[in-house]
Formats: sequence, C-alpha cells, structure tokens
Amino acid sequence: MSKFKSIGFPLVLSAILFISLLGWLRNGRSTQAAPLATTWFVNATTGDDINNSCLDSGNACATIGGAIGKAAQDDVIQIAAGTYTENRVVPDLTLNGAGVGNTIVDGNMSGRVLETTGNVAITNMTIQNGLFNPGDIFGGAGIANYGNLLVQDSLITGNSTSTSGGGIFNNNQLTLVDSEVSGNSADSTGGGIINYSNDTLTVT
Repeated sequence: MSKFKSIGFPLVLSAILFISLLGWLRNGRSTQAAPLATTWFVNATTGDDINNSCLDSGNACATIGGAIGKAAQDDVIQIAAGTYTENRVVPDLTLNGAGVGNTIVDGNMSGRVLETTGNVAITNMTIQNGLFNPGDIFGGAGIANYGNLLVQDSLITGNSTSTSGGGIFNNNQLTLVDSEVSGNSADSTGGGIINYSNDTLTVT
C-alpha cells in the first residue's frame, strides 16, 4: 500500500501541472515578448530607396513609398523635412514627420494623397494638393480612411474632390488631435471632412 502511494503522488502532481500548462497555453499566454516595432527613415534629399537600408537617418529611403515597401505591421516611418510628391496606400503604420510646413506630402493634383487601412497614425506633417474625382461617392482627396486613423499635429489643406470629403473621407474611425483641416473643397458635401454613414469621428 505504501508503494502505491509513493508512485501515485508524483503521477498526480505531474497530471495537475500538465493540465495547468494546457490552460495557460489556451489562454493565449506566451513566454515570448511581442516583437519591437522597427523605425524606417525617409529623407527626400539624401535618401536612396534601392541602395540604402533605410534603418537609420544616414541611410534613409528617398520616398515614403520606399519605406512602406520595407515596413512590417505596426512599424514607424520617420520622415525628414522636405516635400514628398506621392500618392500612397498606408497599412498598419505610423508616419511621423518633422512638423507642419516642414514635412509635406503633396499629391501633385494627380490623385488622392493617402489612403489608410488598418491602424494608422499620421503625425507632424502637411497633407496637400490631392485631387480625386471618382465615379462614386467615396471621395477623400487628401485622405480616405478605411481603418482606424489618428491624425495629430498635422495640416490637411488644398485638396479637392468632385464628390465628398475634400480633405478627409472617413469610412471607419477617425481621431483628430491638435490638427487643422482647412482650404479643401468638394463638389458634393464635406469640403473639409465627410463622416460616412455611422462611422466615428473624434476631434480634440
């Protein structure tokens, strides 16, 4: 009888530990830390999309698009002062400039400046000169947002559409913090911002 007890206790203890481990794993807990976001650098004057790593300011990309092509989800793109003539789709990223009037993303009146999807933050820059004339109501010459977008310490200006939302067309969640949307136009509604349907707009 004592022999049975001496073997059984370790077996019971092992079973308890195994069950606890299964519960811990099922709860989604992991011993591995979440990967850190990578910062990618862009400089219109000194950058090079092809030959530079874009991983430090001395080896920056030349364009925002070049950095987006290298970035992974939730990374940061640090954009130096300069004018960037680009029309881009931005997924789950943070675009951080050098300040309003210093970092300028210019659509060159050749299309929408930025389309945002996923979780995106746009900070410290000017978005200007977007021209977007779609065949439907989904405008947004400066920015068309289809994700969760934060615009902070930025200026959206000089954008125009034949439909709705000259500055920003919001089709999901939009938060504006210490930012200005002015000098934009739309032939239909929302020269500055159109908040489509029951989507969320927060201004602080």
